[in-house]
Amino acid sequence: MKFNRELIIQAIIAEKEHFLKFLDHINVQDNGGEIPLVMYLAYFEKHIRRDPDKESLKQLLSLESLIDNGFFVNDNRDSGKIAFNKVILDLLTFIDTKRNKQLSNIEFDDLRSRTISFAQSIKSQSPGSVDHTEALSAFKKLLIEINTKVQENVFVLQSKANEIAEDYKAYEAGESVVTINDLYRKVSELFHRNVKPFLDFTTTDQILVVESFSDVMMALIAYFEAQNDTAMAISLSYRKTAITSFYKDIRQISNR
Repeated sequence: MKFNRELIIQAIIAEKEHFLKFLDHINVQDNGGEIPLVMYLAYFEKHIRRDPDKESLKQLLSLESLIDNGFFVNDNRDSGKIAFNKVILDLLTFIDTKRNKQLSNIEFDDLRSRTISFAQSIKSQSPGSVDHTEALSAFKKLLIEINTKVQENVFVLQSKANEIAEDYKAYEAGESVVTINDLYRKVSELFHRNVKPFLDFTTTDQILVVESFSDVMMALIAYFEAQNDTAMAISLSYRKTAITSFYKDIRQISNR
Protein backbone atom coordinates (compact mmCIF):
# COMPACT_ATOMS: atom_id res chain seq x y z
CA MET A 1 0.00 0.00 0.00
CA LYS A 2 2.13 2.88 -1.31
CA PHE A 3 1.45 6.49 -0.35
CA ASN A 4 3.23 9.78 -0.74
CA ARG A 5 5.67 9.82 2.19
CA GLU A 6 5.04 13.50 2.75
CA LEU A 7 1.40 12.72 3.59
CA ILE A 8 2.46 10.08 6.11
CA ILE A 9 4.95 12.45 7.76
CA GLN A 10 2.22 15.07 8.05
CA ALA A 11 -0.02 12.45 9.66
CA ILE A 12 2.72 11.50 12.15
CA ILE A 13 3.26 15.14 13.09
CA ALA A 14 -0.50 15.53 13.56
CA GLU A 15 -0.31 12.55 15.93
CA LYS A 16 3.01 13.59 17.50
CA GLU A 17 1.60 13.39 21.04
CA HIS A 18 1.31 9.62 20.63
CA PHE A 19 4.42 9.10 18.51
CA LEU A 20 6.52 10.92 21.10
CA LYS A 21 5.28 8.37 23.64
CA PHE A 22 6.68 5.65 21.37
CA LEU A 23 9.97 7.55 21.44
CA ASP A 24 9.83 7.70 25.24
CA HIS A 25 9.43 3.92 25.34
CA ILE A 26 12.40 3.48 23.01
CA ASN A 27 14.60 5.79 25.11
CA VAL A 28 13.67 4.07 28.38
CA GLN A 29 14.23 0.58 27.00
CA ASP A 30 17.30 1.66 24.95
CA ASN A 31 16.47 -1.10 22.48
CA GLY A 32 17.56 0.24 19.12
CA GLY A 33 14.33 1.85 17.99
CA GLU A 34 11.91 -1.02 18.66
CA ILE A 35 8.48 -0.93 20.23
CA PRO A 36 6.14 -3.84 20.96
CA LEU A 37 3.88 -4.50 17.99
CA VAL A 38 0.85 -4.63 20.29
CA MET A 39 1.71 -1.14 21.53
CA TYR A 40 1.28 0.32 18.07
CA LEU A 41 -1.79 -1.76 17.28
CA ALA A 42 -3.45 -0.64 20.53
CA TYR A 43 -2.72 3.00 19.71
CA PHE A 44 -4.10 2.63 16.18
CA GLU A 45 -7.26 0.89 17.35
CA LYS A 46 -8.04 3.37 20.13
CA HIS A 47 -6.94 6.68 18.64
CA ILE A 48 -7.31 6.20 14.88
CA ARG A 49 -9.72 3.43 13.91
CA ARG A 50 -12.39 4.35 16.50
CA ASP A 51 -12.16 8.11 15.93
CA PRO A 52 -14.61 9.28 13.23
CA ASP A 53 -12.68 12.55 12.88
CA LYS A 54 -9.53 10.71 11.76
CA GLU A 55 -10.90 8.90 8.74
CA SER A 56 -8.16 10.38 6.54
CA LEU A 57 -5.45 8.90 8.79
CA LYS A 58 -6.69 5.32 8.84
CA GLN A 59 -4.94 4.21 5.68
CA LEU A 60 -1.89 6.47 6.07
CA LEU A 61 -1.04 5.27 9.59
CA SER A 62 -2.08 1.66 9.27
CA LEU A 63 0.58 -0.91 10.12
CA GLU A 64 0.66 -2.09 6.51
CA SER A 65 1.16 1.46 5.24
CA LEU A 66 4.04 2.22 7.61
CA ILE A 67 5.76 -1.05 6.69
CA ASP A 68 5.21 -0.75 2.93
CA ASN A 69 6.43 2.86 2.88
CA GLY A 70 9.53 2.24 4.98
CA PHE A 71 8.51 3.98 8.19
CA PHE A 72 8.74 0.70 10.07
CA VAL A 73 11.73 -1.56 9.43
CA ASN A 74 12.79 -4.94 10.82
CA ASP A 75 9.25 -6.27 10.87
CA ASN A 76 9.93 -9.33 13.00
CA ARG A 77 6.45 -10.56 13.87
CA ASP A 78 7.88 -13.60 15.70
CA SER A 79 9.61 -11.35 18.25
CA GLY A 80 6.51 -9.23 18.74
CA LYS A 81 8.61 -6.13 18.04
CA ILE A 82 8.75 -3.61 15.25
CA ALA A 83 11.38 -0.91 14.68
CA PHE A 84 11.03 2.66 13.49
CA ASN A 85 13.10 3.93 10.59
CA LYS A 86 15.91 6.06 12.06
CA VAL A 87 14.77 9.01 9.94
CA ILE A 88 11.47 9.07 11.85
CA LEU A 89 13.22 8.82 15.22
CA ASP A 90 15.45 11.73 14.22
CA LEU A 91 12.39 13.73 13.15
CA LEU A 92 10.65 13.11 16.48
CA THR A 93 13.72 14.08 18.53
CA PHE A 94 14.16 17.17 16.37
CA ILE A 95 10.55 18.17 17.17
CA ASP A 96 11.08 17.70 20.91
CA THR A 97 14.70 18.26 22.00
CA LYS A 98 13.97 17.17 25.58
CA ARG A 99 13.43 13.64 24.32
CA ASN A 100 16.79 13.52 22.56
CA LYS A 101 19.64 11.61 24.17
CA GLN A 102 23.04 13.18 24.63
CA LEU A 103 25.86 11.60 22.66
CA SER A 104 28.00 9.07 24.50
CA ASN A 105 31.69 8.30 24.28
CA ILE A 106 30.98 5.33 21.99
CA GLU A 107 29.03 7.50 19.55
CA PHE A 108 31.74 10.16 19.45
CA ASP A 109 34.33 7.44 18.86
CA ASP A 110 32.25 6.12 15.97
CA LEU A 111 32.10 9.60 14.39
CA ARG A 112 35.84 10.03 14.88
CA SER A 113 36.63 6.63 13.36
CA ARG A 114 34.45 7.32 10.33
CA THR A 115 36.11 10.72 9.88
CA ILE A 116 39.54 9.04 9.85
CA SER A 117 38.36 6.37 7.41
CA PHE A 118 36.90 8.86 4.95
CA ALA A 119 39.97 11.11 5.16
CA GLN A 120 42.25 8.17 4.40
CA SER A 121 40.03 7.18 1.48
CA ILE A 122 40.14 10.69 0.02
CA LYS A 123 43.92 10.92 0.25
CA SER A 124 44.39 7.46 -1.28
CA GLN A 125 42.43 8.29 -4.46
CA SER A 126 43.71 10.19 -7.49
CA PRO A 127 42.44 13.80 -7.39
CA GLY A 128 39.72 14.33 -9.96
CA SER A 129 38.92 10.62 -10.28
CA VAL A 130 35.40 9.30 -9.83
CA ASP A 131 36.42 7.46 -6.64
CA HIS A 132 38.00 10.63 -5.23
CA THR A 133 34.90 12.70 -6.03
CA GLU A 134 32.56 10.10 -4.50
CA ALA A 135 34.71 9.79 -1.35
CA LEU A 136 34.72 13.57 -0.94
CA SER A 137 30.97 13.78 -1.45
CA ALA A 138 30.38 11.07 1.18
CA PHE A 139 32.76 12.87 3.56
CA LYS A 140 30.81 16.12 3.21
CA LYS A 141 27.62 14.25 4.12
CA LEU A 142 29.39 12.88 7.20
CA LEU A 143 30.36 16.41 8.23
CA ILE A 144 26.71 17.48 7.95
CA GLU A 145 25.74 14.51 10.14
CA ILE A 146 28.41 15.42 12.71
CA ASN A 147 27.42 19.08 12.72
CA THR A 148 23.74 18.17 13.22
CA LYS A 149 24.45 15.67 16.00
CA VAL A 150 26.84 17.99 17.82
CA GLN A 151 24.38 20.89 17.66
CA GLU A 152 21.55 18.74 18.99
CA ASN A 153 23.92 17.40 21.64
CA VAL A 154 24.56 20.93 22.89
CA PHE A 155 20.82 21.60 23.16
CA VAL A 156 20.31 18.40 25.16
CA LEU A 157 23.28 19.00 27.47
CA GLN A 158 22.10 22.56 28.14
CA SER A 159 18.69 21.18 29.09
CA LYS A 160 20.27 18.56 31.37
CA ALA A 161 22.50 21.18 32.99
CA ASN A 162 19.48 23.41 33.60
CA GLU A 163 17.65 20.52 35.25
CA ILE A 164 20.59 19.91 37.59
CA ALA A 165 20.79 23.65 38.35
CA GLU A 166 17.09 23.68 39.27
CA ASP A 167 17.61 20.63 41.48
CA TYR A 168 20.45 22.43 43.24
CA LYS A 169 18.32 25.54 43.82
CA ALA A 170 15.60 23.37 45.32
CA TYR A 171 18.21 21.64 47.51
CA GLU A 172 19.58 24.99 48.72
CA ALA A 173 16.06 26.17 49.53
CA GLY A 174 15.31 22.97 51.40
CA GLU A 175 12.50 22.14 48.99
CA SER A 176 13.89 18.87 47.63
CA VAL A 177 14.61 15.38 48.89
CA VAL A 178 17.58 15.21 46.53
CA THR A 179 20.85 14.97 48.46
CA ILE A 180 24.13 16.69 47.67
CA ASN A 181 25.53 13.25 46.82
CA ASP A 182 22.73 12.74 44.29
CA LEU A 183 23.56 16.08 42.66
CA TYR A 184 27.28 15.29 42.58
CA ARG A 185 26.57 11.93 40.96
CA LYS A 186 24.39 13.56 38.28
CA VAL A 187 27.01 16.21 37.52
CA SER A 188 29.85 13.69 37.47
CA GLU A 189 27.96 11.31 35.18
CA LEU A 190 26.95 14.10 32.78
CA PHE A 191 30.55 15.33 32.56
CA HIS A 192 32.34 12.00 32.20
CA ARG A 193 29.81 10.29 29.91
CA ASN A 194 28.71 13.18 27.71
CA VAL A 195 30.70 16.42 28.12
CA LYS A 196 34.26 15.10 28.27
CA PRO A 197 33.83 12.86 25.17
CA PHE A 198 32.98 15.93 23.08
CA LEU A 199 35.94 17.88 24.50
CA ASP A 200 38.18 14.92 23.59
CA PHE A 201 36.51 14.68 20.16
CA THR A 202 37.48 18.24 19.23
CA THR A 203 40.68 18.74 21.22
CA THR A 204 43.99 19.63 19.59
CA ASP A 205 45.95 18.69 22.71
CA GLN A 206 48.50 15.95 22.28
CA ILE A 207 47.30 14.04 25.33
CA LEU A 208 45.19 11.53 23.42
CA VAL A 209 46.63 8.36 21.95
CA VAL A 210 44.19 8.48 19.03
CA GLU A 211 43.63 11.26 16.49
CA SER A 212 40.87 13.69 17.34
CA PHE A 213 38.36 15.03 14.83
CA SER A 214 40.28 18.32 14.78
CA ASP A 215 43.57 16.53 14.05
CA VAL A 216 42.06 14.67 11.09
CA MET A 217 40.44 17.80 9.67
CA MET A 218 43.63 19.86 9.92
CA ALA A 219 45.60 17.11 8.17
CA LEU A 220 43.00 16.94 5.40
CA ILE A 221 43.00 20.72 4.99
CA ALA A 222 46.81 20.60 4.69
CA TYR A 223 46.44 17.84 2.06
CA PHE A 224 44.22 20.01 -0.14
CA GLU A 225 46.49 23.02 0.34
CA ALA A 226 49.38 20.87 -0.91
CA GLN A 227 47.23 19.95 -3.92
CA ASN A 228 46.72 23.69 -4.54
CA ASP A 229 42.99 23.18 -4.07
CA THR A 230 42.57 26.29 -1.97
CA ALA A 231 38.79 26.41 -2.41
CA MET A 232 38.34 22.94 -0.90
CA ALA A 233 40.80 23.68 1.90
CA ILE A 234 38.86 26.81 2.84
CA SER A 235 35.53 24.99 2.59
CA LEU A 236 36.71 22.24 4.95
CA SER A 237 38.18 24.82 7.30
CA TYR A 238 34.78 26.52 7.57
CA ARG A 239 33.07 23.17 8.19
CA LYS A 240 35.59 22.27 10.88
CA THR A 241 35.08 25.62 12.60
CA ALA A 242 31.29 25.21 12.46
CA ILE A 243 31.61 21.96 14.40
CA THR A 244 34.42 22.79 16.82
CA SER A 245 32.87 26.18 17.67
CA PHE A 246 30.45 24.23 19.87
CA TYR A 247 33.49 23.57 22.08
CA LYS A 248 32.83 26.95 23.74
CA ASP A 249 29.20 26.06 24.48
CA ILE A 250 30.20 22.67 25.89
CA ARG A 251 32.96 24.24 27.98
CA GLN A 252 30.43 26.70 29.44
CA ILE A 253 28.19 23.78 30.36
CA SER A 254 31.19 22.05 31.94
CA ASN A 255 32.08 25.15 33.96
CA ARG A 256 28.58 25.38 35.42
